[in-house]
Amino acid sequence: MTEALTALEYEFSTETLDPTETERKMLGSNTSGFLLTVEEPTSFEVEIIPATVDPLTGAVTRFVLPEEKQREATADLCVVTVSPIDQKNRPTVASFLTTVIERCERRPWKVSHHMSFRLAILLRVKIRLLWTYWLAVDSRPPD
Repeated sequence: MTEALTALEYEFSTETLDPTETERKMLGSNTSGFLLTVEEPTSFEVEIIPATVDPLTGAVTRFVLPEEKQREATADLCVVTVSPIDQKNRPTVASFLTTVIERCERRPWKVSHHMSFRLAILLRVKIRLLWTYWLAVDSRPPD
């Protein structure tokens, strides 16, 4: 995401975020996240919280999978929140998220590798719709 912001020449700052207790419990988030604060061309924030697996799934996988397979089945997932989004910054956010999608090694909606999403077909569809929505948003600033 920082590469996308830099490529777009957006002015931004980065700070480390500690996950909340709820994020620790619900997402298995034991590592720090990031807050990207974009100032120019318009302002918005991007919160990135790493997620591994919920506690129940984590407990089950410890008994079923070897440690290496556990890491593979629960890797490369984070929760991304962009806010606020309004009519003024919508084109800027669209440019940013489109650039993120283009620069990712794997499409951000491809989460079926992750244990928590293998059977969650409707949730995977929702995630894909949320990401692909931004591909259709006009990223040109309003007149």
